[in-house]
Amino acid sequence: MLVKKIHLVQIAKIHPPTHRMTTAHAILFYQYTNIANIISQPPEPKSPVDSVDIFVQQQRDLCNNLNLLGRLLIGNEGLNGALCCRGCPTEATTADHARIKTTLLPSSCPLHRYVAETTATHHTLANIDWKVSRASSASSFFDALTVKRVREIVATNRAAVETDAITGKIVGGGKHLSPQEWHDTLLASGRDGEKKKTVVIDVRNTFEHAIGTFFDGSGSKAIEPGMRAFTQFEQWCDDAQVQETLKSKRVLMFCTGGIRCEKASAMLKSRGVENVFQLRGGIHRYLEAYPSNQGGLFRGKNFVFDHRVGVPAAEPVGAVGGVGAAGAAGGVGGSELDPQQLHASAAAVNSAKDIIVGRCVECVCPHDELSGTRICSVCRDFVVVCPLCATGLREYHCHAHQSLKNCFFTLTDGFTTEEIEKQISELLERVRENEEKGEKGEKGEKGEKGKKGEKGEKGEKEERIWEEDKAVEKNNLGAPMVRTNDKRILRRQVLRLEARARDLKEGVAQVSDRWSHSDEWKRRCRSCGEGVDDCSARQSGGQLTRCASKLDRRILPRKRSKGK
Repeated sequence: MLVKKIHLVQIAKIHPPTHRMTTAHAILFYQYTNIANIISQPPEPKSPVDSVDIFVQQQRDLCNNLNLLGRLLIGNEGLNGALCCRGCPTEATTADHARIKTTLLPSSCPLHRYVAETTATHHTLANIDWKVSRASSASSFFDALTVKRVREIVATNRAAVETDAITGKIVGGGKHLSPQEWHDTLLASGRDGEKKKTVVIDVRNTFEHAIGTFFDGSGSKAIEPGMRAFTQFEQWCDDAQVQETLKSKRVLMFCTGGIRCEKASAMLKSRGVENVFQLRGGIHRYLEAYPSNQGGLFRGKNFVFDHRVGVPAAEPVGAVGGVGAAGAAGGVGGSELDPQQLHASAAAVNSAKDIIVGRCVECVCPHDELSGTRICSVCRDFVVVCPLCATGLREYHCHAHQSLKNCFFTLTDGFTTEEIEKQISELLERVRENEEKGEKGEKGEKGEKGKKGEKGEKGEKEERIWEEDKAVEKNNLGAPMVRTNDKRILRRQVLRLEARARDLKEGVAQVSDRWSHSDEWKRRCRSCGEGVDDCSARQSGGQLTRCASKLDRRILPRKRSKGK
């Protein structure tokens, strides 16, 4: 009997038991193609449904039948998607499970069938680059499915980008570099002789760039145009100083998965910048080959458009457990850890393999967590602010709007009449400054207005001003960064404050004691003014869900009693 037990123990050591594990897979993909050519049986000429509508419904039915989650955008120019399965049972030993290739989908995964059926739809979809990620559960990626038709699969405000009439491919874009070619080129660009000849441009939004980006061989950071949204990239390209500066350079461009670079490189080349290259597969493909702890040149976190938020560059983006950002502490919707402990731990993390690129907008300490409850009061963009600073701020202001941090607030019910009048005075001064900058910009852009006249009212709606005296990052590019003209937002805020001041003087409104001291700030959402348990952003559970507080920006009618 004893011999039998020993024998069984030896067998267990040689053949460890298998564990039934559940793994959620996600795919990131895009394709510029003429969707009208994909449908084999187009609708009748007088039908209210066109070929794009048919393809949207086909994809929606396929995703629902396979029980997928995620987001799929389809337009005349192609499709842009990020989908995940709800979990695939995987039978393997713990050691084997960690070694499974992250770039392949198991045949049992519903996404495997989705890829097979989608690529079989038309030959133009057969060469889609399917980027695969893995996590322990689908909640790391998405919690719902959205399949819809859009005007553009990546928004540019209909920028003038030439496409092939038959295939729908973008014409005149930059040359694609593989991750290895990109890595070698970036290393070489850091040398003394090459540094002034090369410009590395991050075409993502400012908040994405803030938490992670590429560095060349000399340690210089990639530049970014200063965009709140990709729709601003065309405005940056139209600037004469940008074009003149880049014409003599070798331009390297990158984004998350490559879809934005397809249009961005074409925009630059159409404006006379010839030597343009882009990273094939984006940051996602690069990190699969070159994690930062294995000699990679991307540092910080790669912002991804799902519940992971940010994936550390020190691990492959497709790896199991690659959930980047957890809820940050402090302010609204965060960790219950002591903010001072988290603040002090940042230096220790930076000394390890996971380098924190982001910096708190207030104290400049290492920090890279984003949250939908920490957004700028002026532009509604994400603000990188550490937990310790967050607990002491009345409201949040991004780097571009730090000059308004003492005079622009969404919630005004805690201010006295004197404080509000002071805010009005400061805002009016900012409006005058913007008008003066706008007049200077008009004198220098008269030659460009003839070209932009064909765009109709687009130029009027998209008023821009340029910071002409600001060098970009460490590259000393000297080209201006794009900024939105906030004149309209500031004037609207002045109207709100003037109405509030009148109501206080006439007794229609009263100052709320709720904002009398900072202890109350921690218990109130900075956007909607609701308590901890009532804020919509907190209840939703999504880390990047912005608070639904747009109603606070309206000039509400004043409540008066009869006889006034």
